Amino acid sequence: MKLSRKGIYALRVLPHLAEAYGKAPLSVSQLADLEDVPAKYLEQILSTLRKQGLLVSERGKDGGYALRVPPEEISLGDIVRGVDGPLAPIPCASRTAPHNSLDCPYDFETCWLRQLMLRVRDNISAVLDQENLAEMTVDAGASAGTNGSNRAARRNKGGRGGGAGVTGCGRKTRGIQSGENGSVLRRRGRGRT
Repeated sequence: MKLSRKGIYALRVLPHLAEAYGKAPLSVSQLADLEDVPAKYLEQILSTLRKQGLLVSERGKDGGYALRVPPEEISLGDIVRGVDGPLAPIPCASRTAPHNSLDCPYDFETCWLRQLMLRVRDNISAVLDQENLAEMTVDAGASAGTNGSNRAARRNKGGRGGGAGVTGCGRKTRGIQSGENGSVLRRRGRGRT
């Protein structure tokens, strides 16, 4: 299984909706700014998750997206399946949408490759289904605290300065470095300090 860019963006943005659960919805532009994600692409992802029943949307000036159910009731598997579809590495190993390929020479029920991929799929599912969005939100908050202010670093990625640093998810930024206390500092010479 390879997590798509849509899946990665969904997993990056949904902790913000978990933190806002029970409060006002968050707009696409707010979420896009928080995670430095293209707003139009994010709108497609959130719309898909709404259609899957994980989110609700409100129109209007104060509209946006919110979780339909508490974050404790949404597994990471629900999110990944909602955006990327079945977790199985090959179509015939899917538990939710099994597919018997007509060009496969092996019996569907006894195929050794299908049996192997079913075990792979079951292990992926076991990990993603045991972690919920509330737990991931806590982990994401702890991760941001230990790696410096990743959001601030991403917002300042256009800063001028020497060299490139790396923030969360291996994202390169220019002229940014983390201070000892996790704060984000610009390199000396150019820009504000």
